[in-house]
Amino acid sequence: PPLAPVPALAKVNTAALKRYFQETPIPIGETILGEAVKSGQALLVRDAREDPRLGANREDDILFVSSLIAVPLVVSKRVLGVISTLKRAENRHFQDTDFQHLKTFAEYASITIDNLYTYLEVLEKRQMEREVDIAAEIQQKLLPGELPRLSSGSLAAHSRPARGVSGDYYDVLPLDQDKVALLVCDVAGKGIPAALIMSTFR
Repeated sequence: PPLAPVPALAKVNTAALKRYFQETPIPIGETILGEAVKSGQALLVRDAREDPRLGANREDDILFVSSLIAVPLVVSKRVLGVISTLKRAENRHFQDTDFQHLKTFAEYASITIDNLYTYLEVLEKRQMEREVDIAAEIQQKLLPGELPRLSSGSLAAHSRPARGVSGDYYDVLPLDQDKVALLVCDVAGKGIPAALIMSTFR
């Protein structure tokens, strides 16, 4: 149940209560859940009737809570959410062992979430690397495949991007017999933004 006053309909209709809870943000620092997020600390309310923060809970409706534990999920010093569990039966309260068990569970859950995020970041990095490789292959094809032969001298060119792709560009344009125009460009910056400008210029 939400730990704050709700519309009258939500007090008597479970579906309306669930919908209200899903659609109504809890400001950080407000209600016990918001406090757990702001402080990053687990909270135990052994007897809700003695806690003024749960004044909206009444024994005659579905908002009643007799005891509550709220434990933040912390990953890399960042709070992602809160695990909250409660007792609704009158005079049934959580004990210190329950509190310790839920904190231990939250620690394992946080480690699992952190591992999942790390795994997803690795997958995303690999995908980006594949895309950069494809972009580098396309960019390489924008450079001249072979250079003109000259009787009065020789030409050679080499370009190696610092980050897979770059803003460097060169070309050799034949003008007439034994004359060429050399074009060398360097877009400011590195990586994909510079490569996009280079390809547009090409």
